[in-house]
Amino acid sequence: MIGPVLRRLGSVLVSVQMVGCFYYDSTWGQKQAEEKRAAERLKPATLEHRAAPHDGMRIARVRAHATRAYAAETFDWEGSFRALLRDASAVLEPALGIALEDGGTSLWQPSGDEASLGPMLDELSDEDEGRDAEWVVGFVQSTPKLVTDYHVLGMGRPFSKYLVLRASNDPAEHDFIGREFDGMSEAQKEQLYSDRKHHRMVTVFLHEIGHTLGALHRVGVTTIMSPAYDPHASGFDAPTLELLRITVPLRFEGPSSRTSYAELRTYLSNHPDGWAADERQALLHSLAPAEESASAPPAVAVSARPPPPMVPRGLDALTPDERSLYDKALAVEPSDSSTAWLLAGPLFEAHPDVVPVQVLRCRLAHERRFYPAVIAAHCSRLDALKQVP
Repeated sequence: MIGPVLRRLGSVLVSVQMVGCFYYDSTWGQKQAEEKRAAERLKPATLEHRAAPHDGMRIARVRAHATRAYAAETFDWEGSFRALLRDASAVLEPALGIALEDGGTSLWQPSGDEASLGPMLDELSDEDEGRDAEWVVGFVQSTPKLVTDYHVLGMGRPFSKYLVLRASNDPAEHDFIGREFDGMSEAQKEQLYSDRKHHRMVTVFLHEIGHTLGALHRVGVTTIMSPAYDPHASGFDAPTLELLRITVPLRFEGPSSRTSYAELRTYLSNHPDGWAADERQALLHSLAPAEESASAPPAVAVSARPPPPMVPRGLDALTPDERSLYDKALAVEPSDSSTAWLLAGPLFEAHPDVVPVQVLRCRLAHERRFYPAVIAAHCSRLDALKQVP
């Protein structure tokens, strides 16, 4: 009797254990599956290497300056810079025919703190002004918290070779991944964080390179030219690539290239949808005098045709609303020349004979480090006013 009872009891215990094991395995498996899905959602998009027709390959040297704060938080920052050029080139070469080349690295000590990118950009251009490189990038320290605004992560001015980028480290994101994904190994967690960080750095770099070539912000999450960074960004959208194919020859060859500022203006006029409206209008406005400069004879390609004679006037020629715009632009100019340009922009062509307006226009064009032909065109009105007897 005892034997059969023990055998039956043993069978019951095994069944209970099996049920218990099955229940535990189910919960564990469900958690693992949820973590896997969450990790997949956090993985950044793969940047597209989209091939498109272009007019030959151009080698572009990119020189890098890193602040000591950036170098301290970026392991082997020179190696990271070369990896950045490699992965950015993989996007730019097939689409636009631009191959990025290491133009040298050095440490850089700005005079101010690194909280605002505008002053950093100004200091960088003073640090590296006139040296031989197609682009100059300054690397500065990361922000203390996660941000997605491209203008906080990086900054590049239109039709200029200078841009600044922040380190893409984010301790809060690193801690979140380490805390929430128990089912992943430490190596897997580090790889996920590293992939996100590198995608952010490459995408921000390409975004700012786009700005220096004249690209505007676009509506959409997956385009690199979106106003806000998103890990789902996978490449330049088609209208932006069309615009960049017009501006690349202007960038490398100047107004003597087969394309012209008029062609860029025509493209933006005929394709109004999807751009940030205020940026599109500002660029169209700024291109008008550049067309004059580009159409001048080759010997004076950097100078605009002199406008008709004018009688110089003062600020009393402005309406009260226009004077308010002018004053606001002056107030913001020391800290943000881009905003000053947008504020005062409507006045530049509306009042070609108002000396203070044209002085501001010429000064801002220099501060924003436009291409030489564009600067000369914006200063041509002031030059004409100075020649009035």
